[in-house]
Amino acid sequence: MDGAIRSMGLDRGQKFTPELQDRIFSEYLIVTKRPDIYAYITGKPGATLENAQFELSREWASFSDPRKGDMRSHYGSGNRAHISLQESADALNSMRAEYSKNIDKGMQPKDAWASVIGSTQTQQYGEVNSQSAVNKAEAIKETQAALATLGYLGKDGKPLAQDGIQGQNTEHAVRIFQQSHGLSVDGTVGPQTLKALEHAKAHPFVTEVNHPNHMLYRAIAEKLPPGTDPRVTANVTLQAMENGVDHPSKLREVLVNGNDVWVLSTSPDPAQRARVDLQ
Repeated sequence: MDGAIRSMGLDRGQKFTPELQDRIFSEYLIVTKRPDIYAYITGKPGATLENAQFELSREWASFSDPRKGDMRSHYGSGNRAHISLQESADALNSMRAEYSKNIDKGMQPKDAWASVIGSTQTQQYGEVNSQSAVNKAEAIKETQAALATLGYLGKDGKPLAQDGIQGQNTEHAVRIFQQSHGLSVDGTVGPQTLKALEHAKAHPFVTEVNHPNHMLYRAIAEKLPPGTDPRVTANVTLQAMENGVDHPSKLREVLVNGNDVWVLSTSPDPAQRARVDLQ
């Protein structure tokens, strides 16, 4: 506490409010006392994840010391850490990505830092809400896993990495999911998006890879003009299924004539064909 008073020029008689606790955490404990943590989160040259994790373990015994091994505390006497190296790495990397994203948005470094650290406030003086940061990274991982299971790709066109970082690839996949499900498209995983993701696990759209008729959807998409809206392709697929074309092996041809699409079956039965109006 004396270090914070000296470094921040605090009045010893000042009331110890939650706001003051937050200031001590963000302006002293991380920035001044354990600068390697601040350096890593803010992307300073030469900053390393190991050094940041080491400083976490020196400040809080609950964190694993990377120089001693996973689940081993920096402090002896039988102390055991309960936050693994992977968990602290996920939390630090998530904060680092959020800081970088804030800077890219045009925020000043001070404001970008305040925004990041706002999700990692103190529970009590001297004890950072580290579990909050860990939980945030785990929640992002769960979202990434759900999106990957449904077949949504990142901005780079590749399957999402389940790394607990809310980066551009994850945001892109979230936006596409929101658009597909008629949600407000903002790239943020709010309550409505979470609810839709949970529902999609058991009731996926035909556009999503775990739907039993997704292969038919893909086969029809390949026969429609390039750039056809996925929602249009989904409508054509559902109409085809209702008319007996319920598997790629039954699909003979897809003909487009103006606003009309004809889905033809391999069966000679004229009932097993579908006409869809694109308007």
